Amino acid sequence: MSIATLLAQYHSVARTWHGRPLETVQFFGPRRGADAMGSTSDKAAGLADQAAGNVKQAVGKAIGNERLQVEGAVQEAKGKVQKAVGDMKAVAKDVTDTAAAAINKKL
Repeated sequence: MSIATLLAQYHSVARTWHGRPLETVQFFGPRRGADAMGSTSDKAAGLADQAAGNVKQAVGKAIGNERLQVEGAVQEAKGKVQKAVGDMKAVAKDVTDTAAAAINKKL
């Protein structure tokens, strides 16, 4: 086998991934499955906790129950944190997807 033949075979193999041309292969991309909706579910749960906490605080204030007011404030704070986690997951996903698209574009 000549060197030219070997080089030709190497280049044809090196430019493929499992038999597909590298130009058509997407190595990085959007996540699928359980993580795909993680930020949305965190945001929804956070907003629900905030609403429930506000209701507890209002009811506690109306009936003079200080314990219920405190529980409501804690639940509202928990909701704010959970919503912030969801927002951060969404930002991280956007950054990851943008980087993956840039990498795929260069390949």
